[in-house]
Amino acid sequence: MTQCLKAVCIGIATLIIFVVLFFLGAALVEGMVTVSAVVYPWISRIAGTCLMLNLILLPLALFRKLRRLLSFMLLVSSYIFGLSIWLYSCLVSFILWGYAGLFAGLTGFGIGVVPIAFLATLLGRN
Repeated sequence: MTQCLKAVCIGIATLIIFVVLFFLGAALVEGMVTVSAVVYPWISRIAGTCLMLNLILLPLALFRKLRRLLSFMLLVSSYIFGLSIWLYSCLVSFILWGYAGLFAGLTGFGIGVVPIAFLATLLGRN
């Protein structure tokens, strides 16, 4: 009798843990969409500024003494571009395919949110 009661309690506790984790994940995804919508305009402007700086300053890489500084500038710019496209892809995935598409992109399923956004755009009916 006690073994059966113990097994039932463990099963109920496991179910409660899964439900809590599900709702926690849903809240994190909803928050991520909100943060993406707020942060993306700023990151987009920063990325545009970085692109202009890269195009203007890149010819200075012909001089050996400036190569290290310019390579660091390109490295930082690449991270800003990556963040910008990732935030935009999150928004596109959510707008076109809703939470299912965003969840599929965030959990990966072997691909990620950027290809999911590309696929959602390609298969969209707008």
